[in-house]
Amino acid sequence: METPCCYPPTDSDQSHPWLMVSQGMKRHTFYSISENQYFERCVPEFCDKQVAPTSYEWVTLFDHSISPIHCCLFNSESREKIQIPPIELPPESKRHLFYRCILSKPPNDPDCHVLLLPNDNFRLFCRLGDDKFVRRSNTFGDDYFSIATNFNGKLYAWMRRFVGSYSLVEVDFVGQELILKQLVNDNGQPCQISLPTKGCCFNDYLVESCGELLLVNKLSDWRLQKVKHFKISK
Repeated sequence: METPCCYPPTDSDQSHPWLMVSQGMKRHTFYSISENQYFERCVPEFCDKQVAPTSYEWVTLFDHSISPIHCCLFNSESREKIQIPPIELPPESKRHLFYRCILSKPPNDPDCHVLLLPNDNFRLFCRLGDDKFVRRSNTFGDDYFSIATNFNGKLYAWMRRFVGSYSLVEVDFVGQELILKQLVNDNGQPCQISLPTKGCCFNDYLVESCGELLLVNKLSDWRLQKVKHFKISK
């Protein structure tokens, strides 16, 4: 480890993104893939905040010590901050929520929307510059998505339709509504798969690789706490 300083390490020849691991709320560890080296830093803007990655070289900072939750977009290269609406927690919420953030377009685009996915049964979204988030609960008990990503300028989400049945949808924003479009494959069939529900727990990821959008399902044995296998779909 190097001596901590105020900002992440910089490298003009860096060909891979930095990985960041939070260490409590004060210090963070950055890992350079290209150099196979760790750097410990104390970034002032990150201290006492939840740092959520997003796209277009921006991260989202959430200050849970303030009610309503104060949040903003932050560019670690330019140090620019863009305020987004505060988050009003529902009265029935009794637990700490972790938020995932997805941007529909770069923040300098007038049609940029911010989508927040908390680890709960509702979604938040707004157009950048709005005064408040639109809150949408799941329509039914089973139709929710916990992962989404921006790929080639469009938003995609992995959505549970029924218990054990999941499908890929395209997400769009029309006024105060969130529009979900079921995607189909080359044969006109819905892009969906079924996953086991007994004795298994799984984590899902939408990742970009070599210009393709991949769905990665990690299945684990919940009793042994061991990974059984990965299922990758293109």
